[in-house]
Amino acid sequence: MSATTFPESSTATRVGLFIALFAMPLVLLGFQFHGVASTEMWVIKEACIFALLFLLLALVVGWERLPLSSISPGTRSLTSSIVVAVIGLVASAAGVVFCLWLLPQLGLQLGGGGEATFEPPIWALTLTLARAGIVEEVFYRGYAIERLTVVTGSRTLAAFIALVLFSLFHYRQGPAGIVVAFVLGFILTVMYLVRRDVVANSLTHFTGDFILNVVPFVAD
Repeated sequence: MSATTFPESSTATRVGLFIALFAMPLVLLGFQFHGVASTEMWVIKEACIFALLFLLLALVVGWERLPLSSISPGTRSLTSSIVVAVIGLVASAAGVVFCLWLLPQLGLQLGGGGEATFEPPIWALTLTLARAGIVEEVFYRGYAIERLTVVTGSRTLAAFIALVLFSLFHYRQGPAGIVVAFVLGFILTVMYLVRRDVVANSLTHFTGDFILNVVPFVAD
């Protein structure tokens, strides 16, 4: 599918870009100010973000009048997506190792930020990781890159804008979190530019987060 399928002047696309790039950080900021002190509130937070995803998908189909494949033009079979995701995981592991070397060089360390006042149960944390893997990839890779390519006339510039905003969105994890998000987000961005397969990206994103954030606790 060609990126020229949707006009850059489309009001629907401008609204869609606002949802994709800014709506989720604004929702999380609201919950940060309100405080998340229970599992119920945690689930409500995640439900609100999933609602944003459904809103964007409805906008694509109902207002832009485009197929959902317009946010993942290169999608192939699930088997192919899984293979690409495994390759992405290997690349992400290398990215994590690079970050472990880079952060001390910058005088940074991971820790702090986020919802530190409340520790969710494993299943609720897994829900959050699934949301991040699905929603963030649809928003910052699938939708943003495709539409910003039309707006800017450059796929490289579009990918860079989406990557920078994706990284800054992790400000709640402190400067180190922004750096890690940029490095790992860069890997996910390259994956998308090469394959344009948001399913593969989502699988890589979720599985990597799950291994880092859930597996150690389960192992204990």
